Amino acid sequence: MNYVIFTSVMMISFFTMQLVVYIYRLRDRIFYRGFLGIVIALSIYSFFYAIELLTFDIEKMKILASFQRFGSLMIASCWLVMSLEYTQRQKYINYKLYIILLIIPVMLSVMNLTDKYHHLFYKSYNTEIINSLSIAQITPGIGYILSTIYLNLMLFYGNYLFISFMYKKRILCKRSLIIILTSLFPWIGITVYFLGILPIALDINVLILFLISLLFTEILLRNKLFHKIKIARHLVFDNIKEMVIVLDNDERIIDTNNAADKFFNIESYLIDKQKINEIIPNLKNLNESSYDFDMKIGEDHKHFHCEISNVKNTGKIIIIKDITDEMLMIKNLQYYATMDKLTEVYNRNYFNNLAQEKLNYCNNNNRPFTIVIADLDFFKNVNDTFGHIVGDMVLRDVIKIMRDFLGEGGVIFRYGGEEFIIILEDVSQYESYEIIENIRVKIMKYHFNYEDKLINMTCSFGLYTANSENTLEDIIKKADEALYRSKLNGRNKVSIYEE
Repeated sequence: MNYVIFTSVMMISFFTMQLVVYIYRLRDRIFYRGFLGIVIALSIYSFFYAIELLTFDIEKMKILASFQRFGSLMIASCWLVMSLEYTQRQKYINYKLYIILLIIPVMLSVMNLTDKYHHLFYKSYNTEIINSLSIAQITPGIGYILSTIYLNLMLFYGNYLFISFMYKKRILCKRSLIIILTSLFPWIGITVYFLGILPIALDINVLILFLISLLFTEILLRNKLFHKIKIARHLVFDNIKEMVIVLDNDERIIDTNNAADKFFNIESYLIDKQKINEIIPNLKNLNESSYDFDMKIGEDHKHFHCEISNVKNTGKIIIIKDITDEMLMIKNLQYYATMDKLTEVYNRNYFNNLAQEKLNYCNNNNRPFTIVIADLDFFKNVNDTFGHIVGDMVLRDVIKIMRDFLGEGGVIFRYGGEEFIIILEDVSQYESYEIIENIRVKIMKYHFNYEDKLINMTCSFGLYTANSENTLEDIIKKADEALYRSKLNGRNKVSIYEE
């Protein structure tokens, strides 16, 4: 029986070395460092344990036990490396981590190896011959306890990483669950060993760890457990800037990427598989392939572009892009393309398009259409005397006066430096004259105050009400001629073009 057990343990060591070669050959396709380290450490662990079983010299057994302990501690260290690789935390795997994960097992193993000088690792170490096998009978010391704590901490923290990753990334949860469940087996072996359930106090973790390694290798071949493409694909999924939401055939959320989780705060709903319209009510039409929608997020009003793709026999993939900044940029470009920044009225570039549109509407509906050209009298003197900043203030105040009288019935354009055009729709020539005359009087009586200095300003106007035969160029020309007449007659007047 002793040779059967010895041979079995040695065969485990031999086969684990074959796994080392096989896994190393796959290094370009898989995240192999942690798993490879586990298998190497297992081969060391099993090899020295097999020799220990047939060694009857207690001092030699202690030496072999120290190497065996080193192998078991390295299995725990490599388990942590494997969990970091698998859960997309490769950035934490560096030479500093390797030094820490190596130096602690080395220190504890050296403490084990030199126990006869300090007795800190074992309080007592004896052997018992059972069925021709040398079985160690120990009383743990502080070193042994520390090594056990280190081993369990590494397994616990590695499993914590797997569990948190499984919870967040449900696509890979099946493989994560397999890893977590198999990590429980060594604890079962430790419990069996310390409780003395077996007739012989054998460390069955050698067999358990070997079977786990075979299981991982089989899954690696069949399901690509540590395959870089599989894990990298999900890594890319989580780092896409656009929000990605995966739905099942019932339009329930089954997965989201980090961008969607963070923006819509919907990760907590994944457990209950809420319907998408319950989480994002503005996302109503899932039958269209592409459309825009608006949504209020907190105090902000956001604009989104949505792309929807159908996945056969699975559901839908929704890609949502926040286009709020783009929409604001477009609005700003439209604003500066059509508006005068200083006076906040339409600019000359926009005048022709809007004026022609309004003229066509009035002609088609037989409504009067009036153009008024206004020019501030001697405005250059204000700039020369008080400066352009004061001149800008005067322009803004003049526009305010015009707006107060026009209300919704007129549109103002800045046509030049101090020249403006007013469009009046559905207002007769007489009514237009009355409105503009009121504006003229208000400007004349208004005192522009600057540093306790009063600035008086007047304005000249030229007005023409078109008929259906007039073109826009003709109307502007006649309103300009009426303005010229106001200036000839002493300025500060409203003149109507007469044929």
